Amino acid sequence: MAPIPPNVRRAPARPWRSSGVVNVVRGPDMAPIPPNVRRAPARPWRSSGVVKVVRGPDMAPIPPNVRRAPARPWRSSGVVEVVRGPDLAPIPPNVRRAPARPWRSSGVVKVVRGPDMAPIPPNVRRAPARPWRSSGVVNGVRGSDLGPTPPDARRAPAEPWRSSTVREVSCPSCGAPVKFTGAQSLLAVCGYCRATLIRRDLDVEHIGVMAALVDDASPLQLGAEGVWRSTHFAVVGRVQVRWAQGGWNEWYCIFDDGRGGWLGEAAGEYSISFETTVPEPLPAWESLRPGLRITLGGVGYEVTDVRRAEIVGGEGELPFRVGGGSPTAAADLRNDTARFATLDYGDGAPKVYLGEMVDFPALALRGLREFEGWR
Repeated sequence: MAPIPPNVRRAPARPWRSSGVVNVVRGPDMAPIPPNVRRAPARPWRSSGVVKVVRGPDMAPIPPNVRRAPARPWRSSGVVEVVRGPDLAPIPPNVRRAPARPWRSSGVVKVVRGPDMAPIPPNVRRAPARPWRSSGVVNGVRGSDLGPTPPDARRAPAEPWRSSTVREVSCPSCGAPVKFTGAQSLLAVCGYCRATLIRRDLDVEHIGVMAALVDDASPLQLGAEGVWRSTHFAVVGRVQVRWAQGGWNEWYCIFDDGRGGWLGEAAGEYSISFETTVPEPLPAWESLRPGLRITLGGVGYEVTDVRRAEIVGGEGELPFRVGGGSPTAAADLRNDTARFATLDYGDGAPKVYLGEMVDFPALALRGLREFEGWR
């Protein structure tokens, strides 16, 4: 008869008391039996499965079971690490049990794939899209079957002086680049050889050489920028005019709203004006004299100056054809509210320019000329 182990089960089980076989000495005909520790109720901090089993060569290794404790976002609820044989393919870790957060990855973080699996870009679309956040693939490694994607530069609104309207041509005379920045620009003067170019649809025509300008002490120059009535503008051209007692400059400007206007500079005074159509009939040149009152666009003005002059020349871009030595005639008008107007009779039918007198510092100009001794 085989030995009978002592019966220790008559006392009720306790969590801290072993209720199974403590130690049994068995003969060679009996296989080892692991201790039974399952009678005590499971606790999240107490192992409720087999703690450690010494198995023979006929039994494959079994990974530990850690799924009995309820899952927590900060606790792994899947298999932590499994040592698999050669017949088992690698399985990526399962991290999807915790609810997704915009700042937490809810997909596979990194998967080591075999040669039969193509690369898959990371999935970052689970968090709700925001205008400042990419909702697609941030940086994908593309194969040879995917062509390059050009950068999207259309998010910033186009400006009149930016590449959306700028046309650059080569000067027919010297080959230097010549730009037509504004849509209204008809004429451009080469900054190197002073060749005068006229834009004609998709081509340009070389019509001559612009006369040299007279050097003056104007702080303005091509490329200067400023702000008028909260609208940015850039100086792109100039017409220089002289008469018996002096001269003045008319600087052609391109504004952000697409308009082309003029920054007048005469005897230290500055004005902003735009070509305008008015319903009132315009007076004849011979009838103009200082002190004459005229209504333009429903606003009353008084003539302050009437003069004949001569165009010295131009530079940069201009909305009309200009030639050195051409005669011109104009009258300036003002009123008590700093309104300003010019009647230009230099090219046949008179043209009306309406605007206002401005203070030079108020234009917030930058890119001005620098003179020696200025600070």
